[in-house]
Amino acid sequence: MAEVHPTNTDLQEPLLPSQENGNAEQQPAARVATDKDIVLKLCSKQVILNHNVFLTLLLDVMYGISDSLWSGTVFAAYLKRLGGEQNGPVGDIEAVNGLAVLFSALPVGYLADKYGRSIVITAGGALFIVTAICHASIMEWIGTDDNLDPKKTDVAMVLLAIVMGMWGIGGGIVSGPCQALYADSTPAGDRSKYYFYVFVCYILASCLGPIISIILFQTIGDDWDLSNLRTIIYVGLGLEMMNAVVMMFFDDKKALDEEEEEGETTVNANDGEARDVAAESNGGVATEDCENGERNGEVQALVSGVEEEATAAELLKKRQKWIPYIV
Repeated sequence: MAEVHPTNTDLQEPLLPSQENGNAEQQPAARVATDKDIVLKLCSKQVILNHNVFLTLLLDVMYGISDSLWSGTVFAAYLKRLGGEQNGPVGDIEAVNGLAVLFSALPVGYLADKYGRSIVITAGGALFIVTAICHASIMEWIGTDDNLDPKKTDVAMVLLAIVMGMWGIGGGIVSGPCQALYADSTPAGDRSKYYFYVFVCYILASCLGPIISIILFQTIGDDWDLSNLRTIIYVGLGLEMMNAVVMMFFDDKKALDEEEEEGETTVNANDGEARDVAAESNGGVATEDCENGERNGEVQALVSGVEEEATAAELLKKRQKWIPYIV
């Protein structure tokens, strides 16, 4: 019997991809903008962001500046000066603001789930406008006289407490439905990265508010009387009106669908890869029974691992839905 010598082509392993194909698979595909995205050009580079993601980051910057500009030290000093240098009214009114955020969280979340988050966010923007107008009108009615009638001072404190309660409800909408819609507009696999962006935008913007107030005080006079304090608060209220405009443009329809989220896409890709390996293994590439048994065992383990990852990803997604409301 003639002895057959295998050639180089016979010794090639069909299961191993070529180096060129491996390099091609490693290159990530460029993201293509859709009708749910906003395209920005920064330094000759194209940046693609989801519609709701862009609005949330913009709102966090503007809200951080406006909120830190007037609602912190400046408004506390205004209340203390209005209350005859007493700390009691300051704590009472600030407590009303915090309690409004607390007690409105669940009703706001219920309305957002029932009627849509973008509708509730739009209503929150309208509430911002109404509240800013009422706040400015109350301070205009109070005036700049430090020696107010005690009865007028008591009425002013009650009105300011009501206004701060309205601000608390609006702030709850920003930190509730806005963040929930932001979460649904980001890929599940990159959600922690996008929340880091939110944190950085708000913290840096919160540092700008006091700097702007310092500049304004140096411009109009470094005297913390009712007149100058009211001027600073007016500037902050004007910025709150701009926040309201941004809140009008959120859209539930531009949130990512389940199949569009990167986490689901990654799981599906791994699942497809496992099934391809199983098909190749069942094709009879290996010639010995022991090798077939080992390969089938590896494929079954891989498919089982992918199914477990898909189940864990689904459970994690359901839990992450409630994170903004809990926070």
